[in-house]
Amino acid sequence: MDANREMLVYHYEEQDRFFLGSEKADFCPLTGTPSLPAHATFVPPPLLATQGDEIAQFDETLQQWRIVPNNFWRPMRDEVNYDAGRRLATYQPIALSAFGDQFPNYPSIPQICNSFLVVTSICQRVRIIQEKFNVACSLHREIARGNSPLVTMDAPDATNLSCLPTPIFRYKLEIESIVYLMRRVLDCLTQLTYLITDAEQFKKTRKIAHNEIGRALDLSIRDTDFSRIIVGDGDRYDLDTTGFLNIINDLFNNFKHCFMHEESNLLIGAEIPTITTYHAKHNDHNSKITFHNHSAHHIMMGFQDTLFRIFKNQKTFLSNAVASN
Repeated sequence: MDANREMLVYHYEEQDRFFLGSEKADFCPLTGTPSLPAHATFVPPPLLATQGDEIAQFDETLQQWRIVPNNFWRPMRDEVNYDAGRRLATYQPIALSAFGDQFPNYPSIPQICNSFLVVTSICQRVRIIQEKFNVACSLHREIARGNSPLVTMDAPDATNLSCLPTPIFRYKLEIESIVYLMRRVLDCLTQLTYLITDAEQFKKTRKIAHNEIGRALDLSIRDTDFSRIIVGDGDRYDLDTTGFLNIINDLFNNFKHCFMHEESNLLIGAEIPTITTYHAKHNDHNSKITFHNHSAHHIMMGFQDTLFRIFKNQKTFLSNAVASN
């Protein structure tokens, strides 16, 4: 092999220009010359000359490295991977119906809302989630085949095909819509749960005080029947043992609010569909930045298991309420 083919590229941080790492250079297929990315150099850094509290910094004017104190700011990071607690191959779409005994008999709000319409909406949303998941899997297979570009260039002509989103962006938006729909279904179940557990309070105030799953995760109300039904207690009510509610709540909030989310636009599982995003709580980047990297199949299974767990817990509460009267 030509010795030039072993040429290395040395990357440095864009603003402070401290050394980040190295990799083998890519070569132009036409000219055979090595390609130099932005914020990189072919000049090797003096790694052996640096002490533990030092780092190499690149001087772009002089085109050389110098050794400086290693006191540059870096984000703290960790990675989260959701596991539904069962094998990926066990995923199967589910069939929910507003008729039959899958759902409890929820109370309605007179003059305001018929709970049967809410249940019907939940069933339809679950079907749409599963349909969108199938579309996302098809897009993932198309991307994996490498038959389409990852990035579309902007063009002023709206009739130009280059103005259409590429499969990876279609995939990402399908995934986002799945998370939004899941959260909507869970919030509906949360409100129905409040109407079950706090019926007398609602009659007094006409207010659903807990209307989204984030409230059920609030530690200050963990000892209430409302929270026990949604999250579980490991005793009377089945527990959210896989932590799905925290994961889906974080994903939803990340997609809505996090500035860094777009950094994950081109990240996609090599072999299986994934759901990815970056998150800094309250967009405070001095806090730990979490990289959410989840199997889409496991998120789908966690969602299914959570639905059936909440249905069961709601029925347990209603059965106990009848028995005590």
